[in-house]
This record gives sequence, C-alpha cells and structure tokens, in this order.
Amino acid sequence: MAEDLAVLPVWYGGGDSVIAEGEANRAFVDATRKMLPISHELISFGEIALHRGEEIIPWGWNPALRKKILTLGAVDL
Repeated sequence: MAEDLAVLPVWYGGGDSVIAEGEANRAFVDATRKMLPISHELISFGEIALHRGEEIIPWGWNPALRKKILTLGAVDL
C-alpha cells in the first residue's frame, strides 16, 4: 500500500522532490505531467544521498521508515 500512495505528495508538495519507488509511479507522474503542470521530481530511496542538503519531511512515517531514510544518507529528520 505504501508504494501505491507514495505519489500523493505530488498533488500538494509545492514542487518539491517526492520519494517514490517503482516504475509504475514514475510512469504515472510522467503521464500526468503531460496533462497537468506538475513540477515535482521523483527520487528513489537509493537517490536520497544525492540530495543531502534538502529537508526531508515524510508523511505517514514510522520509526522504521525514519531509520531507513537515515541509513540511506539523509542528514537529519
């Protein structure tokens, strides 16, 4: 279910990057971008370390997700 809901922040995130895994999510956002003015960039969990200076504000998170994000290179949550 988490993967299915991962792109919800695209609708209210204000142009920020959205962490979402899966080719289906990427394809959905790419198709939607052709019809609507969506400026979000999807990044995978593996790409978190490439965005070190950005603040990560997870929604619907739990201690396990926080630990996963920190081990993947997030500076602080």
